[in-house]
Amino acid sequence: YNKNGELMAFNGVEIFRSTKRNSGYGKKPIYTTTKNAYYNTAVKKGTKYYYKVRGYVLVNGEKVCTDYSTKAWRTA
Repeated sequence: YNKNGELMAFNGVEIFRSTKRNSGYGKKPIYTTTKNAYYNTAVKKGTKYYYKVRGYVLVNGEKVCTDYSTKAWRTA
């Protein structure tokens, strides 16, 4: 949803992951999907992972991305 509460239509979503709260996400996403769910199976038990995502649309063949989401975290 955008800031006005309207549902946005994306071509896909990019998922970024780090073991550090504010860095280490890299420039390339660990996963890109058109689905609304992601199951991370490549994790180490007891490790805390931080995630952020962003949506994208294709405009004239060029990828235009949203801002990053608020970070989420989980411990495996």
